[in-house]
Amino acid sequence: MEIKKESITFEGVELFPLPMRTALRYFQLIDFNIYLTSDEKKFFKIRHDVKIIQEVIEKYRDKGIKEIYVEEPDYMNFLAKIRQGLAQKLFDPSTIEDSDNKAVATLNEAYLMLKNALSNFGLTQGTLELAEEINKASMQTLKLCPNIFMLYKRYKNECQEGFLDGLLTGFMTTILVEGVSWRTKPIVEKLSLASLLLDLNLSKKEYTEMKAAMGQEVGLSEKVRVHPIEMSKLLSKFKDSFPKEVLDCVEFHHEMPDGSGYPKAVDYQRISKLPACLICAQYFSFLIRKNEFDFQKKDIIIEELNSKFNYPNFSEFLEIMIDILT
Repeated sequence: MEIKKESITFEGVELFPLPMRTALRYFQLIDFNIYLTSDEKKFFKIRHDVKIIQEVIEKYRDKGIKEIYVEEPDYMNFLAKIRQGLAQKLFDPSTIEDSDNKAVATLNEAYLMLKNALSNFGLTQGTLELAEEINKASMQTLKLCPNIFMLYKRYKNECQEGFLDGLLTGFMTTILVEGVSWRTKPIVEKLSLASLLLDLNLSKKEYTEMKAAMGQEVGLSEKVRVHPIEMSKLLSKFKDSFPKEVLDCVEFHHEMPDGSGYPKAVDYQRISKLPACLICAQYFSFLIRKNEFDFQKKDIIIEELNSKFNYPNFSEFLEIMIDILT
């Protein structure tokens, strides 16, 4: 999210633009009048009414209007409230300190921990509940393929950190796709399913090796380096359960848009949107964990995201990730 600093003066009143996405995400904080325009010349004021403000903003968003405008004091107070709330809650270690990442006992506990942590991103409860619903549906799909489900159960029991990473990546793919115009439920389901399958053919030791070299191929054993291809090949034997989009996501999940990934070292020109979304979600989740859910390190995370994903097929997801953090 980039909050524009340039203002527009209308009938002697200085107005600042706010993206519709931001206004909708934090509509509960809008306790002031807003202005709308279609051409930045003729504005009309909508007086604040807590009962209809969300409905009004959604209505004009659906008409293609991308920003609302607010008076300067309201603009500054609105941003202050957002930042104050995030500073208190975003990446708050207290949301996860009661749950040991290495000892997730049940799936429900894992979901509860993730929902508590991710709710502090300013994400709506509806989005989090959708992510949980989609992830659990993916679990049911896995059960329809006993051979893969047994592999998944082994991985969950032996590599609980990897299991948690898969859930976190699944949540993040849902959140990223929810922010794009071309989303559909089947797309979300395929990405969620893929996120649970990525590293099932790795041992705990191999998973640790992979995480230590996240985003690069240097120092990887051959088994770890080729595991995306091998996992995709394994899943291809069960085509009725795992469509091609899922296989592609699994095969490409360690590639990077600049070509520095593995196992094929392809660049953004050969990475389609669904694998791109999953790659972003996985790396975003990695950075959040790497920086220990510390809100004070958000600028470091943003800088690394910008350096990694400012490429075609990735830039729309980059925008959403930065929106989450700012």
